[in-house]
Amino acid sequence: MHTPDKLSEQIMAMVAAAREKRRSDMLQATGGDNSPAALVDLLQRTNQKFMLQLVPPTMTPIEYAFTAGTEPTEINEHGARVKQCERCPRGGGACDGYEGRPEHVGKRVAYSKERGIHYQDCDRWAEYRLRERLGQYGVPSTLRHVTLVPSDRDAEYGLKPYIPDSNHPKQQAAVVDCLKVTDATEQYQLLLTGPSGTGKTHLVCALVRELTRKRRVRHAHFAYVPDLTHQLSYERGFEARDELIRLTQNIDLLVLDDLGAIRIGDFERDMLMLILHQRHANGRSSIVTTNESLEHLGDLIGPRLVSRMQQARQLLIDGEDYRAKERS
Repeated sequence: MHTPDKLSEQIMAMVAAAREKRRSDMLQATGGDNSPAALVDLLQRTNQKFMLQLVPPTMTPIEYAFTAGTEPTEINEHGARVKQCERCPRGGGACDGYEGRPEHVGKRVAYSKERGIHYQDCDRWAEYRLRERLGQYGVPSTLRHVTLVPSDRDAEYGLKPYIPDSNHPKQQAAVVDCLKVTDATEQYQLLLTGPSGTGKTHLVCALVRELTRKRRVRHAHFAYVPDLTHQLSYERGFEARDELIRLTQNIDLLVLDDLGAIRIGDFERDMLMLILHQRHANGRSSIVTTNESLEHLGDLIGPRLVSRMQQARQLLIDGEDYRAKERS
């Protein structure tokens, strides 16, 4: 009968023997050379060149042999997964995992000294999920990649930061105010005004993206005001209109883009007033953009809505029309 101590000794001996065999097999494969260059040569000769993307360049063959995740069966799996990841588009894409394994969805092969070769959360998958969420909010597909400030991730993920014009300090001030909103713990009401083509919608979409990324909002709704007022019209019918009103009254964040783009009828104006009043009462945040001054807005949307807009923090986005610049 084996005592616990005896069994422990046997297990330790088996582990030591396995480690020694792994060590001797590795040195045999490299001709006794334990230099980093020998490991590079070995991985290239055995069609495991992809591992050179993962392990540090100073790793020796013996260190490699004792690294978790370098067993032959594991190497084959890692190689297949790396090839999958190489096909992933720049902005991320749908991820099925290796051989459809759910535990691999949204994961990529990585290396760390503590864990060896392992799977960790993929930044591209996070980017893909973020853009999918923005799409659910109604953010236009052409503006789901815009950000508030430049970062070292821009080129890799195809991100487009908002670049304030140095000749227009109010643009920079607006970016600073938007960054403050991303850390706000209370409700906020923002009104972005300024000429067409100065980047108001870009800035708002970048703010929504950052709020979503930082999990400051769970649900948002981005609405182009001419479309929204059409959906709120009397002709749309009570049930569809009531469902939209309930959504826009209670959602965490409502964005009304291009208020004043069209003259709003009395009925639609009342519906918008109802939505904004109830959101204020419910402590919900709202962001509005407009090309018009508050004075001119009164002719388009009525004095009551303008009075509500005056309660918001106003950010003036001045400058030249960047669309005209691009066309020229």
